Amino acid sequence: MELLFKSAPAELGPWKNRAITGQNPDPSDHWDRYRRRLAVEEPGPPGAVFRQLSDCILDYQIFPERLIRAVKAPGPVAAGDTLGIRFVALPLVDLFFACRILRTFAGEEERGIWCEGFVYQTLAGHPERGEERFAVEKNLQTGEIWGQLSSWSGPGLWLTRIGKPAVRWLQRYASNEALKSLERIATELPSVRLV
Repeated sequence: MELLFKSAPAELGPWKNRAITGQNPDPSDHWDRYRRRLAVEEPGPPGAVFRQLSDCILDYQIFPERLIRAVKAPGPVAAGDTLGIRFVALPLVDLFFACRILRTFAGEEERGIWCEGFVYQTLAGHPERGEERFAVEKNLQTGEIWGQLSSWSGPGLWLTRIGKPAVRWLQRYASNEALKSLERIATELPSVRLV
């Protein structure tokens, strides 16, 4: 983890060759799953609302700008990419750390649910050690669109180990804010039903 002054640029270069730290969960790790209904569109294949939400996820435009900003190559994330996360919610300084994209998935259908998104694992120096999955899902029968974040994690640094209760609160807060942000994006699109 790096501390950056607000005006300082975040550099991905030093993170690109770091090892993944979240390969295997420990028994003491936390497992989380967050789901939120984002919108409803016509039943059947994904439409404009689903496409917009999928694009946001694959471009890592998931969190509110006041909380987290992505540092990455232009365009959608791809397997093997290093994804920088700039936590901007503190006064005076930002926290910067990174993850590696393990895989992306687009157009995966299983039991009438269409799913798109990606999975990443943390890199050495990340405050947490673990894995996270970001996805948007559409029920092809009902047209309901859901956002989903799921993860397992444990402290990756001594600082997050001693501050574990605060870090856990922040993880839950950020996950809920991400899904609220996606819901706001969905409601700003034309012809969205939230019924």
